[in-house]
Amino acid sequence: MFKDQTAIVGIGQTAFAKSLPETELELACEAVKRALDDAGLKPADVDALACYTSEQTPEFELARNLGLGELHFFSQSPSGGGAACGAIGQVALAIAAGVARVGVVTFPGTLDDQDAARAIRHSGGEAVPLWHADRDLKGVDAVFLP
Repeated sequence: MFKDQTAIVGIGQTAFAKSLPETELELACEAVKRALDDAGLKPADVDALACYTSEQTPEFELARNLGLGELHFFSQSPSGGGAACGAIGQVALAIAAGVARVGVVTFPGTLDDQDAARAIRHSGGEAVPLWHADRDLKGVDAVFLP
């Protein structure tokens, strides 16, 4: 049991939009910096990372770009969306077990329109962007909602 041994002490987020000019890595770095600022911590304090397997940003890229400390733990939870509890739980267990002291859990780009378009292209389909106010489905065979 790890009740009362861990806590979420900082939260950081970026803008929400249909499409943003920044890369997933840039957005992840911005969100982590904001979370660390919110918690009063420095990048060098971080020694654990977790994310979704659907993310395009590997942990080592995030660590290198932010100047994180020596990582003692990193993990990925399958997929995205509801897997947040898994990613958070894994870092909490690492901290409670004494493997790490400060963990960061990232969900950059999760289930946005760009991720959905990339998945469609990877499966051999053509991604056709639609907006909720569109009256014409532009002849698409299927609609994928991220």
